[in-house]
Amino acid sequence: MKARNLILAIATLGLLVLLGVVPLLADGPRGMGPEAVAVTVPPMINYQGALADPVTGVPIADDSYTMTFSLYGVPVGGTASWSETRAVTVAGGYFSVLLGRVSPLTTGVFTGTTYLGVKVGTDTEMTPRQQVVSVAYALQAGEANSLAPGSAIVGTSTSPLLSIANGGTGAGLRGRSVGGSGGYFTSTSSYGIQVGSAGQDGVWVETAGANGYRIENAAGNGFYARGTIGQDGFRVKNAGGDGLHVVVAGNDGVEVQSAGLYGLRVRSAQLDGVRVDVAANYGGRFEGVGGGLYGASTNGYGGYFRSSTSHALVTEETSLLRGPNSKQIALLKWYEANEADNTFDTGISPEGLCFDGDHVWVVNSNANTITKLRASDGLVAGTYSVPGPFPNRAACDGKYVWVSNRFGGSVTKLRASDGTNLGTFNVGDSPNGLAFDGTAVWVANELDGNVMKLRPVDGSVLVTVTVGAHPREIAFDGSAIWVTNEFSDTVTKIQAHTGTVLGTYNVGDGPTGIAFDGANVWVSNRNANTVTKLRGSDGTLLGTYAVGSDPIGIAFDGFNIWVVNHGSDTVTELRAYDGAVVGTYNVGSEPYSVCFDGAHIWVTNQHANTASKL
Repeated sequence: MKARNLILAIATLGLLVLLGVVPLLADGPRGMGPEAVAVTVPPMINYQGALADPVTGVPIADDSYTMTFSLYGVPVGGTASWSETRAVTVAGGYFSVLLGRVSPLTTGVFTGTTYLGVKVGTDTEMTPRQQVVSVAYALQAGEANSLAPGSAIVGTSTSPLLSIANGGTGAGLRGRSVGGSGGYFTSTSSYGIQVGSAGQDGVWVETAGANGYRIENAAGNGFYARGTIGQDGFRVKNAGGDGLHVVVAGNDGVEVQSAGLYGLRVRSAQLDGVRVDVAANYGGRFEGVGGGLYGASTNGYGGYFRSSTSHALVTEETSLLRGPNSKQIALLKWYEANEADNTFDTGISPEGLCFDGDHVWVVNSNANTITKLRASDGLVAGTYSVPGPFPNRAACDGKYVWVSNRFGGSVTKLRASDGTNLGTFNVGDSPNGLAFDGTAVWVANELDGNVMKLRPVDGSVLVTVTVGAHPREIAFDGSAIWVTNEFSDTVTKIQAHTGTVLGTYNVGDGPTGIAFDGANVWVSNRNANTVTKLRGSDGTLLGTYAVGSDPIGIAFDGFNIWVVNHGSDTVTELRAYDGAVVGTYNVGSEPYSVCFDGAHIWVTNQHANTASKL
């Protein structure tokens, strides 16, 4: 009975019991360096208290007492979310116990406000229950906030669920894995990972066993880096797989803006440096004051681009760098244009010319003939009559050569293999420039102010499009037809498939020749002694450059623009990406038209009755 009275007396001292809860890890790791090891937080709480006589305040006798500890979500009543019964040793009235040793503690018991109830022996639980305060929640921080393997943070907050700030020079967050992802981030409606205003690299991945960075099913940009100052926007080094792999991006596969150094830098990737599959917008987009994108490889492609529905690579403004093409390499042509005696006789007053893959065809306007020259050596392979009168331009569709008969209001179709005349077809008044768009032949009718689209099989007119005054020459950019309007000082852009006019753009005085360089459209302004460079996508003026006197013909060789100066008896070579003059070369008297055969530039010399090969 005495012992029972003692225990009951202790039970009535609930208000006097000193409760203290401290974590086992009073001071956890202060930082994680490159070799830091993850520490598993023990699922226990160190609880200390004191038991004393409620009347005298004298500590109870030293002994072992049975005690029950329970956790509740309410201060009174309710059902315990956790409980364990222990034999607890009391010495000098004090005791210390590790809660969770018998019944392990889990994060599920700490939901909202939590209260601890203490019961001694068979007596009722002491009152009031003691609230468990923040220190005990170090246990939940250790498990739920991703500090233990397999843990997760789940919430609906508009603020970050996890925020890491480092005021020093080390990393804010570092992830490493031997066989999996170093870090995995995903979002259903916004950025999977966002980097802004980085003092060094926005994202740096090194020595990844598989992909350096992989993104799947992004609703927006697969990868977006902005505002990186002084260093790389994104850097991958020594990736065992792809440096950056983006699959099914809802917008741009990769977008990098305003990088202080490289927009994107990938080194030593065993597979692709950057790979983007099924991007709804751009596969990769890079903007910056330096190189938007730089690719280099010791044993593969510096850059590889492909597309099944559009351009594999689209560039705006400056787009090309100087370098030899494949035929120049095969011919060991490491020198500039050859001004030696590479001139070949043609007919009287040669004007237009075109290349069919093996031969250069020269239209002799005052002879009503066309001469076929072997491109390799200038050998005359044949001279063929055309109705004329005054044939002046030619274009090849891959199998046939088309000739415009300026004073005859017609075009003639010749078989390229043998020059056989397959028909002459009526078009508009004073037909001039010709172009082939892959399916149809286009002809500019100067005095009618229009262009016509012809069906190659029979020369029938498919569509007629009104353009500016006195249309002269035509170029095709892969999807649109461009026409120079000599008396309107404009060029007109037409959608090749439908014949819809997409725009009319101002250029210089007296535009005649026109050429496309893969990204931009170049126009020779005959009365201004200049050429104009327009962005192909929207007609924006990118530059105007001085050339020789009376520029007429113009062509692109894969790297540079060639302009025929009719009044100077010269040809000017311009660097395509900035319009700088590479060289000016002498040709024959009154040069008129120009074309590229894959290795050399050909020019017709109207007054000399010759063609020059540069």
